[in-house]
Amino acid sequence: MEVPRELNTVTHISKIMALILFILLPIISFLWGMKYQRMLNGEVSNFPVQKACTMEAKICPNGTAVGRSGPNCEFNPCPIVKTE
Repeated sequence: MEVPRELNTVTHISKIMALILFILLPIISFLWGMKYQRMLNGEVSNFPVQKACTMEAKICPNGTAVGRSGPNCEFNPCPIVKTE
């Protein structure tokens, strides 16, 4: 049985389809798989690591209380008492 000549020729569209199926699709699939694997491992985080400070209070000499803040969770300075 002989195949018609129209089905046996390489056209411009068939070259583009071959490029997509055999070159671009595997590369795109591989890159997507790597991104997905990193997401599962938790490596794709563009947010800075947040740190929570304990809810302690320091009583200052004037009787006010200050809490912890900042990246090292240090106590805030006591307010300065002005005596007149």
